[in-house]
Amino acid sequence: MTNKPPYTITEKSADYLAKIVETVTKLEYATDFNRNIRLHRLNRVRTIYSSLAIEGNSLSLGEVTAVIEGKIIAGKKTEIKEVTNAYEAYDKIINVNTPMM
Repeated sequence: MTNKPPYTITEKSADYLAKIVETVTKLEYATDFNRNIRLHRLNRVRTIYSSLAIEGNSLSLGEVTAVIEGKIIAGKKTEIKEVTNAYEAYDKIINVNTPMM
């Protein structure tokens, strides 16, 4: 049994999301945008949680936070692995050397 969201992600909505991410990235790197580290981490956890929920991951926000903090939780191994993979992917994306615009 698979969990399917009650909506579809269209190409247009994906394009809008890409444009938003691009604009935020330009803002952060083209200016001396001072990020609040705690807020940034919280937003990353929420983003990972939301992205995985769209894909059908049933872990709660608290469980996703616990996995990222290295705690052991009761849950499906595949869903826990999805969280760790997403967190590692975000780390790699942040560390990519992007040119300033």
